[in-house]
Amino acid sequence: SWHKLMVGDLSPTQQILRDTILKNISMTKITLGAGCFWHVEFALRRLPGIIDTSVGYSGGVTPSPTYKDVCTGNTNHAEVVMWSFDP
Repeated sequence: SWHKLMVGDLSPTQQILRDTILKNISMTKITLGAGCFWHVEFALRRLPGIIDTSVGYSGGVTPSPTYKDVCTGNTNHAEVVMWSFDP
């Protein structure tokens, strides 16, 4: 179903996600850091073949940061989305 999605039918965020998936077609899980994870998760959930999404933080210096901690910009964490899909 991913190959059938035409670029003109997708938002710019969905185009990036589609291209990432197609480059990693043998994988069934991908983790992507892309700024605010809420927008990325929303875009992913609207695409066919997405089985599950999970948001969190990667990298950084603060153990187990909260959303509020990360929003200060002082933890050096990236907001990430991990998703499972059926290619």
